[in-house]
Amino acid sequence: MKTLPNINEVIADYPEFTGIHPIANVFPMKPDDEFWELVEHIRLVGVADKLLREKETGLLIDGRNRLMAVSITHSLFEIEDIPSDAVIAYVTAKNLHAKKFNASQRAMIAERLRPFYDAQAKKRQIRKPADSVVQEVAQQNTKARSEAGRAAGVNHTYVDQARKVMEASPQVAQNVLDGKLTLKEALVEVAPIIAAAKREDVANRPSPVPREKALIVTADGRTSEIDKPEKPLFNQTNDSVSWANWTWNPVTGCEHGCKFCYAREIANSDRMASVYPFQFAPAFHDYRLSAPANTKRKDSEDSRDGRVFVCSMADLFGKWVPDDWIKQVFSACQKSPEWEYLFLTKWPKRYSMIASLPKAWFGASVIKQGDVDRVTRDMTAFDVHDGITRWVSLEPMLEPIVFGDLSWCDLMVIGAQTSTRQPDGFVPAFSPKFEWVADLVAQCRSQNVPYYLKPNLLSEPGMEIAQMEPR
Repeated sequence: MKTLPNINEVIADYPEFTGIHPIANVFPMKPDDEFWELVEHIRLVGVADKLLREKETGLLIDGRNRLMAVSITHSLFEIEDIPSDAVIAYVTAKNLHAKKFNASQRAMIAERLRPFYDAQAKKRQIRKPADSVVQEVAQQNTKARSEAGRAAGVNHTYVDQARKVMEASPQVAQNVLDGKLTLKEALVEVAPIIAAAKREDVANRPSPVPREKALIVTADGRTSEIDKPEKPLFNQTNDSVSWANWTWNPVTGCEHGCKFCYAREIANSDRMASVYPFQFAPAFHDYRLSAPANTKRKDSEDSRDGRVFVCSMADLFGKWVPDDWIKQVFSACQKSPEWEYLFLTKWPKRYSMIASLPKAWFGASVIKQGDVDRVTRDMTAFDVHDGITRWVSLEPMLEPIVFGDLSWCDLMVIGAQTSTRQPDGFVPAFSPKFEWVADLVAQCRSQNVPYYLKPNLLSEPGMEIAQMEPR
């Protein structure tokens, strides 16, 4: 039986090469019978096909079988130098397209090529601005896998499976590369190794540090514990709250029963179950009282960055809310007076129980004409302090509304009803008529009261705009 030469010993006899490039070892050597056929072919013609060498390093990047055959036949050979940035393309094209590999072998080749595509991506990043590099690093491994898979003609799932085999057993991976096993057979063979490694990892994994628990208490005395956040903060708002960039909800839930309530929809959703164990039942989250002190105010010219909508998921001043909850929320506000706190309630009568805050907004909700007299009476009853804003919100405005004296009002907000999915079914959106809004604007202008028209007046279904024909 003929003995194959050792490529590492052979290349030492050829000073034209400084060694073997790692990418050459990505591809399997020829089987014995094919190698000896190559030897006889080179012996017959007297010269081998070109051997590829990396120009900058002198490393052999393709031609291990040919060089070994040359050492046996003492034949001539030529060298072609390839620039470093073209090495991957040359080697993959020459080997993958000139030889027949099955899908399993291609997957293993792709996994072996992955580090080279990864290194290539890093070189590209060096020439990019620092912020671009930061954005790409997280995606780099996925890109390298995809590029290697495309080069080898297999999808990323095959590449990931090949990686599992290679990490579990390099010898099994080599058998796949040599065509002795399919990738599916290899995965079955290494399954016990992977399972044992997982068991060992679990056994050696340190016990998780138990999270501190936070207590949530309902107005009727029920309690529940959740994992306490390390540092409670304000939440940034979305477009639905366009006059403040933060919300804060130390109290949640409401008993007014408005059929269109967006907060009820959120509290009853599956995605919020971990923090709303009682759904929309009124509840106190005292761990959130530290949010005003924990949240850093932005250094911004936008006044909304300093405004916090307090209890966007509740009516803090509803009849069912214990006095102590209100006092604790207000105390937290007083300890962080740098914020502009915005309150809104359907029951402004309870504003009289608290001291004022500088820059605070005290608002009342009006949705029907029947709310006007009560809100006007209660909003003018509590003491006026310098620097506060008294405002009224007509969102949604469900019918024409006429105010009398608006001298107490510093801002009127007018909006529509957005669609919601309530526990008992879908509630469609509703926009007030143009005439209703126009009349309110006229009332504000006549009494010099600022007004704010919410963007949702124009969204679906949109306010009905008068379209008239000439007389």
